[in-house]
Amino acid sequence: MTPRRHRITNRTLGAWHRRLGLGAAVFLIFLVVSGLLLNHSRLLGLNQSYIQSSWLLDWYGIHAPEEPAGIALGGRWLSGLDGRIYFDGRELSNMRGRLNGAVVLDHAIAAAVENDIWLLTPDGIVIERLGLAQRVPSGLRALGVDRKGRLVAQTAKGFYAADAELSQWRWIVSPVADWSRPMPVPPALRAELIRQYRGRGLSAERILADTHSGRLLGKIGVWLVDLTAVACLGLALSGLWLWVRRR
Repeated sequence: MTPRRHRITNRTLGAWHRRLGLGAAVFLIFLVVSGLLLNHSRLLGLNQSYIQSSWLLDWYGIHAPEEPAGIALGGRWLSGLDGRIYFDGRELSNMRGRLNGAVVLDHAIAAAVENDIWLLTPDGIVIERLGLAQRVPSGLRALGVDRKGRLVAQTAKGFYAADAELSQWRWIVSPVADWSRPMPVPPALRAELIRQYRGRGLSAERILADTHSGRLLGKIGVWLVDLTAVACLGLALSGLWLWVRRR
């Protein structure tokens, strides 16, 4: 190959090298920055930061899997949605499970969630959790208050009544009681619970990961990332070729 042909080849290859670099620069900068953020996502709290944008939640198909159901406690509501428990519109993050019933006692609210009974203040602050270790009967299905003012529970094995301190439970025949069971919540509360539920379904970490991989835009995004990778490969090969030629 003559020197002139070498010069023409090097000039042409250099031009293509620059075009590839300019074309891939924006994507490369984004990939580098998003990759660095992903490497430190937990430190930055991205896994605990949630997206509230309705269109993004719709894009990911994040919806409440069921209708919220709650129990009216005077002017307040204790509600459950897919295992999450809410007092009015506030999620009780330490309570998880199916809401089976809730009643107002003298100075507290008793709520049956899965196999535990939770005691709350009238403002929804958790006081205590009672479970099998505190002799709460297993298989809770409903809570109520009988004619004697006792807390009674319907379980998989029958009916039980608690003493005044809720420390002892005694099997009883079917009592006459005011039973509480979850029911549909008012429309405004329903909308708020669903909004909160959806708002905890998509983390900033997942959005960043899907954007980094291109999956946020579906197949088009994946192809764009693939093209960027090919451009990077072209830059590396053309750069090496030019370096070898100029030695």
